[in-house]
Amino acid sequence: AVPAVPRETLDDLLTVIALAVVMVVQEPILSLGALAVMPAAVWGVNKLRRRARNVAKSEYALLNEMVGVVQETVQGVHIVKSYRLEDAMRARMHSAIAAVEARANKRARLTARTSPLMETLGGLAIAYGLARRGLAVTVLDEGDVAHRAARGNFGNIWIQGKGAGVP
Repeated sequence: AVPAVPRETLDDLLTVIALAVVMVVQEPILSLGALAVMPAAVWGVNKLRRRARNVAKSEYALLNEMVGVVQETVQGVHIVKSYRLEDAMRARMHSAIAAVEARANKRARLTARTSPLMETLGGLAIAYGLARRGLAVTVLDEGDVAHRAARGNFGNIWIQGKGAGVP
């Protein structure tokens, strides 16, 4: 027996097919380029997304471990003090923080890889469409030392995290 397919799924499928036909009829060269490049781009982005999700899961586990260290310290502060375990607990906390930081940095690096790829593909498509209309296209790029929004936002977060009265 054939499983029942929801009506919304069929509507969405027919919409995608209709849009693909319109795309090929109106811009055949751009459509063929998109159909050639997009599967590889989507595959690459999905692969990076899966890796980032796995790193985020391990980061969550490490955060739980860090919270556990804090709970053990707070609940057993008398034992920690009486047996002079402050250095051992401090070392455990520092290693947990370092592990969480390493995972967070790895996740940030993975997610940062997808943006340039998709922005480049989108920019190429727009530039091609403009060039096909006879308009001149100029690429403006400042390189990696440019003060973009991400760098500016990081500066704002850094300033907010400093606290009151800290220059």
